[in-house]
Amino acid sequence: MKMPFWLIASALVNLILIGFIAGYLLRPGFDRPGRGPHERGRGENIRLIGEMARDARRAMKPHAQAHRAAELALVESLRKDPFDETDARVKFQAVREADGIMKAALDEALITKLSEMTPEERTRVATAISEGRDRRHRRRSGHRDDRPPEE
Repeated sequence: MKMPFWLIASALVNLILIGFIAGYLLRPGFDRPGRGPHERGRGENIRLIGEMARDARRAMKPHAQAHRAAELALVESLRKDPFDETDARVKFQAVREADGIMKAALDEALITKLSEMTPEERTRVATAISEGRDRRHRRRSGHRDDRPPEE
């Protein structure tokens, strides 16, 4: 079974997204007065993101050993001399398959957690994702300080 590159990329984006959300919610000064209504529930937001991250790690843990074994087999294939292109292709395929399995487990864990949330909790998660994306865009555009001025 051949796993497309976009599936692997999507799994990595999901993990990075969880990290960005957690970083956004845990950064210093997050709960200062005057920061905006979406940032006032700091403790609750941290709890939600933490639960999502824990559930995601738990879902992927059973598949991590197979993924690591596939990666190690790929490394060994790449070290062979003479280089065996066919073997390397097979090993890359095995890593893609392991990535796909882990991504599917991650997606299911996140969907399960999101389905257990109230509409308000899902809105907070969506806001954190949106604002994290906006902040990353501003940083790439050369705007380093994305925090509004303090009053």
